[in-house]
Amino acid sequence: MKKLILPVLAGLLLAGCESDEEKAAAYTEQQVEKLYGVKAETVKIEEQQGYGSTIVIVLASLFGDTYNLTLKTEDDLSFSASIYDDLSQFHVDYVTKKHETLLKIDDEYQKLAAILEENGISDFILMPGFEATIEASGKIKAENANAGQIIDALTEMSAKLIKNVPYSLALNMETEEPGEPIVSLPYKQNELGELTGVLEKQLQAFRLHRRFDETVKNELRTLGLTGTSFLDERTEVNEETYYDQSISLSFIESYQEENLLKAMELIRGNGMAEAEVSLFSPEGSRTDSCKASVLMDAADLKRCYGL
Repeated sequence: MKKLILPVLAGLLLAGCESDEEKAAAYTEQQVEKLYGVKAETVKIEEQQGYGSTIVIVLASLFGDTYNLTLKTEDDLSFSASIYDDLSQFHVDYVTKKHETLLKIDDEYQKLAAILEENGISDFILMPGFEATIEASGKIKAENANAGQIIDALTEMSAKLIKNVPYSLALNMETEEPGEPIVSLPYKQNELGELTGVLEKQLQAFRLHRRFDETVKNELRTLGLTGTSFLDERTEVNEETYYDQSISLSFIESYQEENLLKAMELIRGNGMAEAEVSLFSPEGSRTDSCKASVLMDAADLKRCYGL
């Protein structure tokens, strides 16, 4: 019995002697392999110094010491990480560093990046999201963007970053409309078809919004109307965010029923049948809104607008 107990006690004593730095390094290496499927070794670790702004010092007192690490993979890629000594907070920039490296040395990866550029994406970067999530960030022009090609390219690029472990993909793209980005929830590998649908739906809203400003608005003036297109943010039950188009019309001079019906036909003809259309009445008050798809005749106008 003594022979059995002594090795166990020795193991416990050795485990208890493991330093905070060693624990932080071991945990980080385990997480990198778990999240990204790559083995990495810590080559440098140092405690973050307790100086800086008041908020930094306060956070350090709340969460404990923070360690900054430099790690290196088997293919000689160096990247950094940071972790609290209680292992409660963890950040690693492996995804971004691998992305930047492949853009320089991998011909296939460069071709995939070129596909994204052809689809209106610029200032593009892949970043780590929560857990094993890759976040595609950049700027996007909706006009010529093909959602299927974009998600296919991102899927192939992600497969070069994360090896043999499940991951999710999320979008965070600036658009040409300030303050109205295309942002998605994370979608798992077997859900990327859904992400394609989400992206296409969002892109279409931006396309129609821009088409209104560039084409429809001028044609409305020939009918004695002015109009403005809006993108209204909507969150669905699953917490995914979309944009719906709404249009506000007003007569330059007097109300003309025939021209208003022609305006509805013009809006529908430009793919905006699902847009909610409201009208500023001759008295200057704003009416309720109805979809352009249901405003087909005088009776519909009266029912919706009370005119």
